[in-house]
Amino acid sequence: MAKRSRYEEIHDRYQTASSQKLGTKYERLAALVLKSLETKGVVIHDRKLTGASGEESQIDVIIEDKNSSNQRRILVECKDFDVKGDDVGIGIVRGFWAVVEDIEPTDAMIVTCNNFTAPAMRYAAYKRIKLAILRQIEEEDLKDRITRVNIDFEYETTPTASMNMLFPNEEITGEFQRCLRENDINEISLPDSEVYFEGSNGEISVNEFVNMNVNEYRRNNPAHENGTISVNLSGCSIKVKDISRFPINAAIITFKRNIYSEKLEMYAERVAEMIFKILEDGEEDLIIFGDDLERFQIDPATHEVKPISMPRTTSQDRSLR
Repeated sequence: MAKRSRYEEIHDRYQTASSQKLGTKYERLAALVLKSLETKGVVIHDRKLTGASGEESQIDVIIEDKNSSNQRRILVECKDFDVKGDDVGIGIVRGFWAVVEDIEPTDAMIVTCNNFTAPAMRYAAYKRIKLAILRQIEEEDLKDRITRVNIDFEYETTPTASMNMLFPNEEITGEFQRCLRENDINEISLPDSEVYFEGSNGEISVNEFVNMNVNEYRRNNPAHENGTISVNLSGCSIKVKDISRFPINAAIITFKRNIYSEKLEMYAERVAEMIFKILEDGEEDLIIFGDDLERFQIDPATHEVKPISMPRTTSQDRSLR
């Protein structure tokens, strides 16, 4: 069984086509990629054009913009040499030039997945035929590109705190505990417990009292992960639901900071599939993503590449010239 081109596999991940002709799926990929980059013109795959000679020539991809001032038309020849591993030679460029000369487009381009021989590049430059590489992306291509981000971070939640209250004697301690039970108060540190400290500066809930003292201690001792805070409450009382008040001497608050470490690894959601580069145009390689290949389809009747839905605008959008 003949070895299958990698570009057939990429094509079949995003498109469906019944043609078995060698190289056709690479042509289709090129048409999809060119449409993703072409903002103004129409892109057509596999059409015959009649030249000045009166003879027809099959063109792999055509880009046309009839609304442009020069009636822009670009002819594109595609060569999938993935299995052979060859570079495009001067013979292919000469053969394509014969078609270009007969049809007289405004521009012409040859696209391949490998490279071009030196004679082919010289001849193409002389005939003003653009050369481009459209190939599968490799791990090496992603080395300097951000596709994964690792973040190590720490975060802190509200400290865990507890409080012991010191009453003047055991009798008051017992009365206070009995009052809590009679009023169904099990957790006096909850915001809605209706248990308050009263003093010369007014009243404050037990929960606010603990938080206030822990926060002040942490501001003064930022390096301490644990702490014990003694608060003198002489002359103060503790109130339960405006029903009972109990004198209190002091409160001892202990707390522990809750610090957690996490490692977060994020990946880019878009799948990079191919790289497109027009040689000697001075621009960077363009990464072609999977969604660039699946957001278009080739009309089986007209062979025009059309968006499946409204195309999004990307930083790569431009008109090929």
